[in-house]
Amino acid sequence: MASDYILNKGLPSNIDAEKFILGSCLLDKSMVEQTLSSLQTEDFALEAHRRIFDAFQSLQVKGEVVDRVTVANELKRIGHLESVGGVTYIVSLDEGLPQLSSIESYVRIVREHSSRRRIILFSQKAIELAVSGGEDASSILSFLTESTADIDSRIDSGDKIQDFDSYLSKHKGGMDELLVRPTDMVPTGYPKLDEIIGGLMPGLLYIIGAETAYGKTALSLNIVESATSCGYPALYFSLEMGKAQIFRRLMFSRAQVSLGKYKYGSLSDVERYQLKAQGEELRKLPLYIDDSGNLSIMDVQTRLSSAIRDRNIQLAVIDYLQLMDYGDKEERIAIGMITRSMKQAAKHFNVPILLLSQLSRERGRRPGRDTRPKLKDFHGSSSIEKDSDVCILIHRPEFDDLSKTENKDVAEVIVAKQRDGPTGTVKMKFQGRFTRFVEDE
Repeated sequence: MASDYILNKGLPSNIDAEKFILGSCLLDKSMVEQTLSSLQTEDFALEAHRRIFDAFQSLQVKGEVVDRVTVANELKRIGHLESVGGVTYIVSLDEGLPQLSSIESYVRIVREHSSRRRIILFSQKAIELAVSGGEDASSILSFLTESTADIDSRIDSGDKIQDFDSYLSKHKGGMDELLVRPTDMVPTGYPKLDEIIGGLMPGLLYIIGAETAYGKTALSLNIVESATSCGYPALYFSLEMGKAQIFRRLMFSRAQVSLGKYKYGSLSDVERYQLKAQGEELRKLPLYIDDSGNLSIMDVQTRLSSAIRDRNIQLAVIDYLQLMDYGDKEERIAIGMITRSMKQAAKHFNVPILLLSQLSRERGRRPGRDTRPKLKDFHGSSSIEKDSDVCILIHRPEFDDLSKTENKDVAEVIVAKQRDGPTGTVKMKFQGRFTRFVEDE
């Protein structure tokens, strides 16, 4: 187990601080949020503590209270109760502990030891890669760059805690700087949508939610095409389609030629000419596709870091959340980890990240006639809505009632959440033949 390796190898750890944190959470539910927002599972050296921390996360996602009984029940449910030492060990965590208003100093101790372990393990991994010759120097450097960036972002610093006066003193622009609209907003290509969200702001996490076949990939590709046409380099992580399929879609969409003609082999000479002409234009765009599939959080972070350094990427898109690799973790917990990590990545790399997500099909079974998607319809976890800065939902009324021909091709792009701005709906038409959304006049 991880605990055997860490302790037997003499890697940095402070088991007493870990026990104090977990015990304090059992005593005082206000400590749970502080702990979950400050630490990750890997920060705990002892495997038993990692599993108990995972149980905390699972209970939090479910909206259940964290205490001795619920934690023991959750661990028993997933078959880990005995491996952590049983109920006896859980009870021992908070026995004799004083109630404190903050456990910040203990969190800092655990994070410090975790960072030291990561430095050791990442360094050893880099040495192994360099010695084995299995990776080229550029790949190893990318691994080291991302690893050190991840560690650096989690190291505590007094500069991270400031009052308004000290913040202003460190920024030459003073208050005026806070009042100037950012000039590096990435346009979506949809003026009415940009009127609501102001474009895509660096450092923010945007989520597009829709059911299968409603057009979330099409909308994201339309946005990426527009952004790159305006000179903003973009990296598109496609976990569902290959590069050829994406580039073909873009060619047909730009040329306004039906994809059906490709599928049935009925392209005319004129259409082939138009497609090749648009293909030549596509070659000029700073659009980069990664179609590796089965990507983990670390894969995305590492490749995005390299692409930003090598290609000045200013927009990242992931299609889509539920296809990312999250190992053997429970889906709700894993999705929460992914959305939090993507939010942190957007902030760390200072680029907008557009994350696509499935919506639950239960929407159509709601009582009443309002079938518009809502934030609660995100599939897998409430953390999707919670961690996002902006949530955009796609509504296609024609799927609600196929008999109503007036709804054909009608689409609503709904800004259902915006942390620092208004919400609203943009009326559009979906041109299915060209996989393209266009705003209503």
